[in-house]
Amino acid sequence: MSTKTFQNIPQFVAFLAGVSASMPMARRKALDTACVIVKTEAKRVLGTYDYGWTELADATKADRIRKGFPENEPGLRSGGMRDSVEHKVRDVGILQTEGNVGSNNDKAVWFELGTKKQPPRSFLAAAAMAKANEIEAAIGRTIGITFDSGGVSSTGVPFNPIGFTLRP
Repeated sequence: MSTKTFQNIPQFVAFLAGVSASMPMARRKALDTACVIVKTEAKRVLGTYDYGWTELADATKADRIRKGFPENEPGLRSGGMRDSVEHKVRDVGILQTEGNVGSNNDKAVWFELGTKKQPPRSFLAAAAMAKANEIEAAIGRTIGITFDSGGVSSTGVPFNPIGFTLRP
C-alpha cells in the first residue's frame, strides 16, 4: 500500500466514501477468487493421493480395471464428480457476502465424508485448508488494492461520490 496524503478533511472524507462504496464489489471479487482457488485445487486432487488418503481397496481396484478405468485413481472415474464441483458467491446482507464451493453429486458427499464401506477422503475441505495461505494472500491483495486506490467503480474510474477532486 502507498501512503496517502490529504490536503484537507473533505478530501479524506471523499477517499473514505470511495473505499466504502467499493467494498461490496471488492468483497465479492475477493471471495470469488478464493472460491476459484479452492475449486481448482479440489478438482486437481481427485485421482491422486496428494492428501494422504487411504489406499483403494483391492476389490475397488479390480472393479475399476474391469470397467476400463485406471486401477488406482481415487475419486476419478468418468470425471463426473470432478466436473460437478462448482462455486457460488452471493450477498446475504448489506455487509455480508458468502462464497461456497461444493457439488450436487451424491458421490462427492460420500467421498468427502465416507460411508460404512468407504473411508472419508476429504477433497473439498482439505483443498480449502491446503490453500489457506494462498486464499488469505488473494483476499488481502483485493481488499488492499481497494483501500490503496480509494475505491474504483466497475468501470475502473475512481469514485468521487461527493464531488471533491482528489489530488495526490
